[in-house]
Amino acid sequence: MGTFNYNKIRGGGVKEFLGGSRDVYGGKAEITLPTGYSVPLDELITGNAYKPNCIPAGTPFSVDDENKIARPHYAFGVHSPVGAAETTIQVFKGFEGTRAKVGMNIMLLPATTEDVTATGTGVTITAVDSTNEWFDILTVSAAVGALAQGDILVEASAAGAGATIKVIPTATSYADIPVYGDETCQLVDLVTHNNVLYTILAVYRLSMTRSVRICMPMGILSGSMTAYNF
Repeated sequence: MGTFNYNKIRGGGVKEFLGGSRDVYGGKAEITLPTGYSVPLDELITGNAYKPNCIPAGTPFSVDDENKIARPHYAFGVHSPVGAAETTIQVFKGFEGTRAKVGMNIMLLPATTEDVTATGTGVTITAVDSTNEWFDILTVSAAVGALAQGDILVEASAAGAGATIKVIPTATSYADIPVYGDETCQLVDLVTHNNVLYTILAVYRLSMTRSVRICMPMGILSGSMTAYNF
């Protein structure tokens, strides 16, 4: 199964274009959850009419079936080593553009932990430099500690000690979700599975901690999952 972005970017002089198709899922028996899950607008990435952004197909989401709400799980692969006292961090940028936002809390979890409830120390993103084609530079409120290329920072529940992973995902988005910045609502189609293995293709190069990979009911997530954004 290949997925694609079936929402074309609006006209009005916009030069950027999101569309076409690419392989994201492989295997069979994937199940699309009933449509109508709403994404909180304050949890969308930043975009505007002249520089649209998107949440790519295959992005992990949590699912609140009772309230029909889906929340994206954000994680960032470290692009370059960071010193223990530094407060600027380079993170890989995906084809879709910048996903980090000012005000977002992030934290580092040990790469080997399998406990999705593990805690860390959250720091707040205070500035985002998105001018580079390959990475974004995040300025944070306090040093995270020494980081190596390929370490993964996850969106945290809060700043300070005792922070947890903000969103524990249980599904993935079926197709790209364009973001213009003026949405009044945003719905998402989600994919899960029913005891049948399928893969998210390695070419997509997910940023995902070991604990999150283990908790997702997805069978196999193939390929390297450590060093890159979506």
